[in-house]
Amino acid sequence: YAVQWTTVGHIPRLPFKTVMDYVSESVSSVLMLILVGDCVAYHVARPRRNCARLAAAAGEDAECLFDDEAADFVDLSWGLVVLAYVLLYAVG
Repeated sequence: YAVQWTTVGHIPRLPFKTVMDYVSESVSSVLMLILVGDCVAYHVARPRRNCARLAAAAGEDAECLFDDEAADFVDLSWGLVVLAYVLLYAVG
Protein backbone atom coordinates (compact mmCIF):
# COMPACT_ATOMS: atom_id res chain seq x y z
CA TYR A 1 0.00 0.00 0.00
CA ALA A 2 3.01 2.30 0.16
CA VAL A 3 2.88 2.72 -3.61
CA GLN A 4 -0.75 3.73 -3.35
CA TRP A 5 0.00 6.45 -0.81
CA THR A 6 2.95 7.88 -2.73
CA THR A 7 1.32 7.82 -6.16
CA VAL A 8 -2.27 8.68 -5.30
CA GLY A 9 -1.66 12.38 -5.77
CA HIS A 10 0.48 12.05 -8.89
CA ILE A 11 -1.44 9.67 -11.16
CA PRO A 12 -4.61 11.12 -12.68
CA ARG A 13 -7.84 9.17 -12.55
CA LEU A 14 -8.81 8.13 -16.05
CA PRO A 15 -12.21 6.99 -17.36
CA PHE A 16 -10.56 4.19 -19.35
CA LYS A 17 -8.15 1.34 -18.66
CA THR A 18 -4.45 1.84 -19.16
CA VAL A 19 -1.84 -0.77 -20.07
CA MET A 20 -0.95 -1.05 -16.39
CA ASP A 21 -4.57 -1.85 -15.56
CA TYR A 22 -4.60 -4.68 -18.11
CA VAL A 23 -1.29 -6.06 -16.83
CA SER A 24 -2.53 -5.92 -13.24
CA GLU A 25 -5.71 -7.79 -14.17
CA SER A 26 -3.71 -10.38 -16.10
CA VAL A 27 -1.37 -10.99 -13.16
CA SER A 28 -4.36 -11.42 -10.86
CA SER A 29 -5.92 -13.86 -13.33
CA VAL A 30 -2.72 -15.93 -13.53
CA LEU A 31 -2.51 -16.11 -9.74
CA MET A 32 -6.13 -17.25 -9.55
CA LEU A 33 -5.51 -19.88 -12.24
CA ILE A 34 -2.52 -21.19 -10.29
CA LEU A 35 -4.61 -21.31 -7.11
CA VAL A 36 -7.39 -23.25 -8.84
CA GLY A 37 -4.84 -25.65 -10.35
CA ASP A 38 -3.30 -26.34 -6.96
CA CYS A 39 -6.73 -27.01 -5.46
CA VAL A 40 -7.62 -29.39 -8.31
CA ALA A 41 -4.28 -31.23 -7.96
CA TYR A 42 -4.85 -31.70 -4.23
CA HIS A 43 -8.43 -32.87 -4.75
CA VAL A 44 -7.41 -35.40 -7.40
CA ALA A 45 -4.47 -36.82 -5.44
CA ARG A 46 -5.76 -36.86 -1.88
CA PRO A 47 -6.86 -40.12 -0.26
CA ARG A 48 -10.55 -40.88 -0.14
CA ARG A 49 -12.43 -39.71 2.91
CA ASN A 50 -12.54 -42.23 5.74
CA CYS A 51 -10.16 -44.47 3.78
CA ALA A 52 -8.57 -46.06 6.84
CA ARG A 53 -11.90 -46.66 8.57
CA LEU A 54 -13.49 -48.17 5.45
CA ALA A 55 -10.49 -50.42 4.84
CA ALA A 56 -10.47 -51.59 8.46
CA ALA A 57 -14.19 -52.36 8.26
CA ALA A 58 -13.58 -54.45 5.14
CA GLY A 59 -10.65 -56.26 6.79
CA GLU A 60 -8.02 -54.89 4.38
CA ASP A 61 -4.76 -53.04 4.94
CA ALA A 62 -5.23 -49.29 4.68
CA GLU A 63 -3.28 -47.76 1.79
CA CYS A 64 -4.40 -44.18 2.27
CA LEU A 65 -1.55 -42.29 0.69
CA PHE A 66 -1.40 -39.06 -1.28
CA ASP A 67 -1.02 -39.91 -4.98
CA ASP A 68 2.04 -37.87 -5.99
CA GLU A 69 1.94 -39.05 -9.61
CA ALA A 70 -1.63 -37.86 -10.10
CA ALA A 71 -0.81 -34.53 -8.47
CA ASP A 72 2.25 -34.11 -10.69
CA PHE A 73 0.18 -34.87 -13.80
CA VAL A 74 -2.47 -32.31 -12.84
CA ASP A 75 0.22 -29.74 -11.98
CA LEU A 76 1.92 -30.23 -15.33
CA SER A 77 -1.35 -30.04 -17.24
CA TRP A 78 -2.49 -26.96 -15.37
CA GLY A 79 0.93 -25.36 -15.81
CA LEU A 80 0.55 -25.76 -19.56
CA VAL A 81 -2.88 -24.10 -19.37
CA VAL A 82 -1.40 -21.16 -17.44
CA LEU A 83 1.52 -20.94 -19.88
CA ALA A 84 -0.90 -20.88 -22.83
CA TYR A 85 -2.89 -18.09 -21.15
CA VAL A 86 0.25 -16.02 -20.55
CA LEU A 87 1.51 -16.56 -24.11
CA LEU A 88 -1.87 -15.69 -25.62
CA TYR A 89 -2.08 -12.59 -23.45
CA ALA A 90 1.44 -11.53 -24.45
CA VAL A 91 0.79 -12.03 -28.17
CA GLY A 92 -2.75 -10.72 -28.33
